[in-house]
Amino acid sequence: MKRDAFRKLFFFTPPTFLSINASTNVHSYISIKDNDAPNLLISTYFHNKHGWLFIEKLSIMADGDVILEQDFPHSGVKRDNSSIGVEESYDFVVAPQQLTALRKVSSTTDLKIRITGGKGYYTLPKDRVKEFKEDIRQSILIFDAIDKAVAGKIPTTETKS
Repeated sequence: MKRDAFRKLFFFTPPTFLSINASTNVHSYISIKDNDAPNLLISTYFHNKHGWLFIEKLSIMADGDVILEQDFPHSGVKRDNSSIGVEESYDFVVAPQQLTALRKVSSTTDLKIRITGGKGYYTLPKDRVKEFKEDIRQSILIFDAIDKAVAGKIPTTETKS
């Protein structure tokens, strides 16, 4: 758990989370603003030694069906260039229908994850997909535990007005 006092946010990551972005990956985490409900987020990170992909979309396929497609607004993608290559990243809040679909992911799900960009696409290798499967399942458990703990104890949209 981390705290950002300036933004009044807590961040929770599953035990499988690696904080160092050493290679292209997709992972999940939870944020919760003071006196608010939790959000489940997915972070897409692309690293390449040879050039940009200009990431635009994340797609997740489970057992042959696309269960999540998220477009990235060009202005929202973070990009950096260093001596070890280029980095592109984008984090987004998982929508309720996306969460429902992600709840079906299990250790036996045949999962494929693709990052699409203006210069082509990158499909995550099996080891990264395996990490994501465990990561998302653990994040959903954490999300559900926090959501249950704060239910009825935080102001809803209706009571904030």
